[in-house]
Amino acid sequence: MDPTLLASGAIAVLVAFLKATADKSAELASEAALGRLKSLYQAVKVKLARSDVDAGVFERFEADPSSTARQRALEGVLAEAIQEDSEFAAKVAQLLKDSEPDVAHIIVTDSGAVAGGDVNQRGRYVAGRDLTVGVEPPQH
Repeated sequence: MDPTLLASGAIAVLVAFLKATADKSAELASEAALGRLKSLYQAVKVKLARSDVDAGVFERFEADPSSTARQRALEGVLAEAIQEDSEFAAKVAQLLKDSEPDVAHIIVTDSGAVAGGDVNQRGRYVAGRDLTVGVEPPQH
């Protein structure tokens, strides 16, 4: 899989995890769900801790995960780490796959990485603006 796509997916999960743990939405998620999200968080944090520069980028992201500039900076650093380490890439891909059902339970706001873009949600109970079910959406 493309390192940039893996990094982008990981950033989305990390933003959701950090926001969920910072506010009341963490109470809505099960311990197992938060555990799976935390596994990705810890894997990325440990990997990036091997370089002072990368660790600094991660710490700045942790301090303000809604900052698009910090998300982009972390995405670049993470994509590079994924490109250089195929075992880490496989681990990130598996952790993202494992966390898919859990991320659907976290509310996505129109800010940060999703502002003005498409958000694809999968799960039993999902909702959004301009929702179409069973038909192709109109082309703009």
